[in-house]
Amino acid sequence: MLLVLFLSKREVYIFDSQQKKRNLMIKEPLNNAFRSYKRLGGQSKGTKLTWIPAQCAQQPGSLDCGYYVMHFMYDIIMNHGNSQDLTKDFSRTLPYSPEEINEVKDFWADYFMNNVEFLA
Repeated sequence: MLLVLFLSKREVYIFDSQQKKRNLMIKEPLNNAFRSYKRLGGQSKGTKLTWIPAQCAQQPGSLDCGYYVMHFMYDIIMNHGNSQDLTKDFSRTLPYSPEEINEVKDFWADYFMNNVEFLA
């Protein structure tokens, strides 16, 4: 699952490739943190976050969730970085093809191998 925060709009988009009924235990602490952040800035109104389930590709099994999250991150950054409403940008519910999963694996492997210094 990937949570995308739009603090200026007070929105949290939920990208869940296994859309099940879940109790998001992060909701209360994140709502409290946002409320404190707004109050520290002198605002008492509009301190509640709106949680929005986003339509996204659904994985057929239970083993590829990390690759789905990485695909969501890549797609948001590369194709929807200036979006003001991710619900309009995402409507796909079909699973990613094996080729699409392999593309995201290759992209992130290349990124980490070329941009991250590993400890020996």
